Amino acid sequence: MRPTTTGDFFLTYSTSRRVTDLPGIILNFVKGPKATSHDIPFMGMHISGKHRYMLENMQVSRKSGDESRVLPISAIENKLEQILLTGGEDRLNQYRDELRSVAEELGMQTEFAKINNIISALLSTHDAKVLSTDSAKTLAAGSPFDKTRVELFEVLFDAIKDRYFIIRNNRNTDEESFRLFSFFESYFSNYIEGTEFEV
Repeated sequence: MRPTTTGDFFLTYSTSRRVTDLPGIILNFVKGPKATSHDIPFMGMHISGKHRYMLENMQVSRKSGDESRVLPISAIENKLEQILLTGGEDRLNQYRDELRSVAEELGMQTEFAKINNIISALLSTHDAKVLSTDSAKTLAAGSPFDKTRVELFEVLFDAIKDRYFIIRNNRNTDEESFRLFSFFESYFSNYIEGTEFEV
């Protein structure tokens, strides 16, 4: 829903043409199938639905980088990873079935086949060589990691690596104090998650 950094905006239309006489933006009309019930009406046009935009991003683009009309394959993999991590295998398989149906309606079976290979690799039923990102490869190997959280921890590390903090000695020097401390650690750990009970 916004142009690339080079000012390119891509729209599906009945014919292919390029409009370059607008200040700061280039309209790229790409010939493609009409909007369907899966797409979202918007000011007399349509926004690609959640399945269509995935399929469209598997098309071949003659240009690369910011002038390309498709997102990098890593963006598609990240989207599929999130579906798998949040909804499990059943949700990803359901999403694949939905994609297949929309692909048949749009005549985009070739694009669906590419996504199907990625999904199969994420589910470890296809060679993981088709995957491009480290997070997708480790997920397919059964050792997933949350890329966003890793990035957050890297930011945290950079923020505190050169700071000095007060050393706070452990005051639990005997078994009785340790037991009491352990109880309240457990109590407040449950409390912040919404479990309340009397001491």
